[in-house]
Amino acid sequence: MALEPGYPGALRGLVGLLVQAQRLTAAMAVLDTPANALPNDPDNQALRQALRADVLALQSEKLLQEQRLGPALRLLEEAVGLTPANPWLRHRLARTYLQLAQPSEALLVMDEGMTQVQGGHSTKMPEMPEMAEMRFARALIRSATNDHAGAVQDVQRIPEAQRTPAMQALLQSSQVQHLLAQTQTRGADVALLLQQAESVAADDTDLLWAVANAWLDREVPERGVAVLERFMARRGGPEQLPVAVRLDYAALLSRAQMDGRLRQVLPALQALPAWDASQGQQLARIAAQHRERAVETLAAAGKVTQAQTLAQTSLWGQTYLSVAEGGLLKGRVRLAAQDWLGAQQALEPAVQLQPDDVRLRLTLGDAYARQGLTQQAYAQALWLQQHLPPEGKADLLALLRLLQRIPALEVAHALAQQLLQNFPNDTQVLLHAARLERAQDRYAQALEYFRAAHTQDSNSAETNADIAQNIAAIEARRQAWVETGVVRISKNATEGISSLHGYEVPMVAWMPKGYDGHHFLHVDRVQLYAGNLPQSRDIAQGYGQVAAWPASAYPGAPWTPRGQGANVGVGYRGTGVEWDIGLMGIGMPVTNVVGSVSYGEWREDLNYRMEFARRPITGSLLSYAGAHDPITGQVWGGVVATGIGGRIGKPFGSYSASLSGSYALLQGKHVEHNTRLQLRAAVDRDIWKNSTSSVNVGAALSFWRYGKDLSEYSWGHGGYYSPKSYLSLSLPVEWGGRHAKLSWLARGALSFSRSSSAASFYYPGDVGLQAQALRQGYQPVYAAGRGTGMGRSLRGVVEYQFTPNLALGAQLSLDRSAYYAPTNMLFYLRWMIDPVRAQRSERPRPVQAYSDF
Repeated sequence: MALEPGYPGALRGLVGLLVQAQRLTAAMAVLDTPANALPNDPDNQALRQALRADVLALQSEKLLQEQRLGPALRLLEEAVGLTPANPWLRHRLARTYLQLAQPSEALLVMDEGMTQVQGGHSTKMPEMPEMAEMRFARALIRSATNDHAGAVQDVQRIPEAQRTPAMQALLQSSQVQHLLAQTQTRGADVALLLQQAESVAADDTDLLWAVANAWLDREVPERGVAVLERFMARRGGPEQLPVAVRLDYAALLSRAQMDGRLRQVLPALQALPAWDASQGQQLARIAAQHRERAVETLAAAGKVTQAQTLAQTSLWGQTYLSVAEGGLLKGRVRLAAQDWLGAQQALEPAVQLQPDDVRLRLTLGDAYARQGLTQQAYAQALWLQQHLPPEGKADLLALLRLLQRIPALEVAHALAQQLLQNFPNDTQVLLHAARLERAQDRYAQALEYFRAAHTQDSNSAETNADIAQNIAAIEARRQAWVETGVVRISKNATEGISSLHGYEVPMVAWMPKGYDGHHFLHVDRVQLYAGNLPQSRDIAQGYGQVAAWPASAYPGAPWTPRGQGANVGVGYRGTGVEWDIGLMGIGMPVTNVVGSVSYGEWREDLNYRMEFARRPITGSLLSYAGAHDPITGQVWGGVVATGIGGRIGKPFGSYSASLSGSYALLQGKHVEHNTRLQLRAAVDRDIWKNSTSSVNVGAALSFWRYGKDLSEYSWGHGGYYSPKSYLSLSLPVEWGGRHAKLSWLARGALSFSRSSSAASFYYPGDVGLQAQALRQGYQPVYAAGRGTGMGRSLRGVVEYQFTPNLALGAQLSLDRSAYYAPTNMLFYLRWMIDPVRAQRSERPRPVQAYSDF
């Protein structure tokens, strides 16, 4: 430069050396020195501007590496102003705009570049190399902004002879991505578009992976997996492919949950000698997810012990994972095994190591919620609520599920509304909102969300089928029906006294109240009798007032205690408050007003119901209908229990547990008042389950205490079992299910009991009758006693849905113990009133007599 000032080659060389040495400030100083000015002609000016632009671009790169986007942007804008036709400077400026989330500015920069290049080449622009470069640069930016159609258009306008391999790769990728984007449009032929995308992708594994995952997004996993399997077949099988491709295939099988095929693929992959850190980490995750699903399947089938044993087996590839991620995967597997405490113990140390890991927080919150640790679970949910970004839909939906499980329903509802505002047409968001509304018994709003989800074009056939089933289940709540049956009653004991024979004919009409529940009207015909009184007065002396009168007063002709009449009632059964009121025993010796009002709630983590009720005691003719004394003709009996009760139930892993209790005052006509306390604790679990049926086993411990023993049939007694104390352990087994139109339920139980009874007068509360009995030569006292026993019970129900309107069923109930052996047979019919909305029930639903409410 000193020897020959203004020599362009020297200026280019000096600036180039300074740039290579990263002395950018010095390079710019050389360009700014007046002594180094070039002759004032267009070529020299262009060279000077190009050199300055190069230095500015390099300075901006340094700023970009330091994440100083604003200053870098200003330098790039100045550089582009110096060389407006430079496609790659414009590309770099456009990429910076994209980093600043300004896609419209990025596209505008490239469009202006096209205008600059086209300015002097209007007739030859397809053949000009600079035109091809600018089109390629703009195509890259269009692709980065998901304008794949625009990218395809740009590259296709470049003559094939000028297309570089990079251009061809962009064209292929953009064509595939454009076809995939078209599958999201309304009315698109998805199958045809994805087939075209697979054809364009050829053997590019990245593009085939995108096509395969598009099938999975449409919930057609078989076709997605087939995309990679066809590629592997073209290449001679998986063994001929790079391990990265085989790993992608395993990841696809895992996402598709094709665990049978994955079970065959994993051992070969795990046996390979060397994985790099990233691949080993991916394979370890796939193996853990496979284990999680296997454990979950065992637990869902009721095989919890086997599930927990499998969950405790070491996971493959833990050395490839961080301690925190290893804890996460172990915790998820323990959750699948319903080992909530084990999951908690695996996850808590992991959260301490990685406190900002969203997945860990979500999983730990789930483990807390499953154990009923509400405060700890809500603490995790609160952290997540404060740290999850509003665009993170998947994580926010997981948080919504956690809030619902805690439950924190008001917070969950607010989050659901936020998601609906941000993602108004997203199927999963709509479905989560619908399920949340349904969990709170807001069926009309739930139905609105389900219907909105059903209209989304991106849904697969399976998703739409599931949504349709949910819609039908809610619509079924508006079903009206009538049902009737015949209950044949047979309890053999002492004829005329404690035996009970006859039938009830329940007739019930059910009318919906919106989606919330049903009003009902019961009109039941009842005919009962106890058989003929014994002809011997001595055998009948424990009945009515017989023992208080001389033998001559006892009727010689047969006397058959009877109760014929009707039971009627109206009420409501549904969500929240339930009630009914009616008359029991119209036309019988004793008629009683009965009814109840209750309130309950069912949630995934808890259910309960509280009740105030007045109900009949139906174990004998005397307690149910009342009876006439055979000597005086006076009426006594007709006992009702008036009191309060409640029940609470809660799941514990695969077990369900419940506690219930009641306290009641027992009253009847000319029957001594009594009190009754009943407590019951029960636990049960499914031990086997398949797609059509399940087997459940359980245990129940019951305790009763009565204020007085009024079990006998003499005047003042009620004819109902009322020991001083009663303790029993019952072990039930239940098998139920449905196959096609047939549903069934079989329940058997063994019980072991211990009871004690107090001594009681023949005629409690009536000293006159007691004295009369003494004068007749009796000792009118029932002795106290204690005893133990074993009982057996069996209940079987079958129901067949002959037509959408008509179902017929039958039920047999047997109870056998030392002094109690009733047999009841029921035949019933149910008629669905058009339109038929109700879905088939998974279990039979026998009609219930009003007396059994």
